[in-house]
Amino acid sequence: MKCLQLLPKVVLSDKHKDDVFKITDLAELEHLSGSLCILGLENINDATEASKANLKDKKDLTKLTLRWSDDAVDADSSQKELDVLDALRPHTSLKSLKIESYRGTTFSNWIADDAFSNLVSITLVNCKSCCYLPPLGQLASLKNLTIYGCDSVYSIGDGIDSSGPLFTCLESLYIWNMLMWKEWSFGTEAILQEGQVFPLLKQVWLGNCPKLNVGLPGYLPSLESLSIGDCEEMEYLLPRTQQTVTAPPFLGDVSISDCPVLESLLDWGSHSKVKALSLRNSKVLFENRIKWDLQKLSCLEYIEITGWEDDSFPDEGLLPITLETIVIGDSSKLETLNGKAFQQLTSLTDLSIRSCKSLRCLPEEGLPTSLTDLSISGCPLLNQRCEKGGEDWPKIQHITKVELDDKLVN
Repeated sequence: MKCLQLLPKVVLSDKHKDDVFKITDLAELEHLSGSLCILGLENINDATEASKANLKDKKDLTKLTLRWSDDAVDADSSQKELDVLDALRPHTSLKSLKIESYRGTTFSNWIADDAFSNLVSITLVNCKSCCYLPPLGQLASLKNLTIYGCDSVYSIGDGIDSSGPLFTCLESLYIWNMLMWKEWSFGTEAILQEGQVFPLLKQVWLGNCPKLNVGLPGYLPSLESLSIGDCEEMEYLLPRTQQTVTAPPFLGDVSISDCPVLESLLDWGSHSKVKALSLRNSKVLFENRIKWDLQKLSCLEYIEITGWEDDSFPDEGLLPITLETIVIGDSSKLETLNGKAFQQLTSLTDLSIRSCKSLRCLPEEGLPTSLTDLSISGCPLLNQRCEKGGEDWPKIQHITKVELDDKLVN
């Protein structure tokens, strides 16, 4: 067994029997390589026992998962939990680290040690008692960071030395289910405006962060994809002092959902690359649509609108003529489509209307002649009129593909 090289997963038992795997059994496995997942870490007695795993000398391990049970009772001592995590420090050759359901209130310093120069991915999941995240900004190779269910964290950025660039290689950032997270705190405003924080960040996903008041910490010069959902108190996408900063030049995909008090989108600038925009169930944002300035989006091809609260859609001039696909969904108050506005959309090829139960009919002017694909579902009043022989059938019979409640009609 001493020569064993691959051991993907071990489960530590709370039963003290000779035939169950113990953390100390890892000591003699000097040649372990690749991926290792250790489950049941709540069953380790103390740091002395944990240190016998000798993870710090296993230089061929590239991926490590440390998991405590979700069902475990609360820790007897936060200091004991920290000591155990300290003792499980891996070799600095590690490339991927995941810590799940850790029960301490603080993380070990080794997680942010710049000696881990090969660390590319870090995932922190359901570490519900931790009030602060480790200061990861100086990790030279970190590209992917996922933070999920760390319910006690109030601020992200605390404890980070902000005298120089931070997260210089990070490309993707996922933050989800953070019930107490309220703010970003990355030092001086100048550093944020200069793009010294997250200079290479391409993808941002923020979800179910009900107390977060501002979506982004500042200008992200390399951002390509932005998705924000279920942030009930978010009012702005950027800090107030950066409201006039134009959107990142490579931003191509924006999705905003269930942000009921969000007031505005980004300042798109004159050379926006945004191709896809999804806006869902964001009441104040819909009310402030005159500020969307979508005509600046000369590359916009796709838009989804869900939860529209007015009786007509869209306003004339709201949507750019570059649009090829429009999806309208779950808008129970919508009664009519604005025919004049639709006639302006001369590039439109695909229209999908879902669950708009009050939508009565298609526009008198009909739909754009460029339309080749029409899908209508969950719209009982409209569906009846669009069936063959129905009052609106002459308006759509020229369209190559027509679907009503997922049934092909034309």
